Amino acid sequence: MHHLARCFALLSASLTLAAFGQVPVKPVAADAYRNEALVFEQYETKILMHADGTGQRTLHIKVRVQSEGSARQLGVITVPFASASETPTIKMVRVHKPDGTVVDTPPGDAIDMPAPVTRQAPLYSDLKEKHVPVRSLSAGDTLEYEVQTSIDKAEAPNQFWGANHFTLREQ
Repeated sequence: MHHLARCFALLSASLTLAAFGQVPVKPVAADAYRNEALVFEQYETKILMHADGTGQRTLHIKVRVQSEGSARQLGVITVPFASASETPTIKMVRVHKPDGTVVDTPPGDAIDMPAPVTRQAPLYSDLKEKHVPVRSLSAGDTLEYEVQTSIDKAEAPNQFWGANHFTLREQ
């Protein structure tokens, strides 16, 4: 009898869990961001710092391009860096087309350029930008890219700092 009571308890617990698992599915609402020029689906920054002030920063972005203007704006990815202390590496640039095809831009297509501020202020001549022309980007696509920046030299030995600023808008 004890065995039967245990089986009944297990069966009723299983049925109870199954009942909790039956959550009604809400219908998918129309895309609340359909009128936006672009929509960030993923924006991830990972920072690894060492006690001496060196480290690395990895940026992974996935953005849905919803207008021709944003396709033109994102047609060249620009990665600013301080060449005296940082080395950026383009890990991946990928365009996901609505039909499921994927177009990769080789990381070797990136070129280093002086930052615009160096024209007016030569003091900042170590400020550079890595430019990557994105292949085959147009409205309706999703752009995904990843950049890893190695912090090779601490700006202040044995110290590190940083800031990220996000602006959120309520719907």
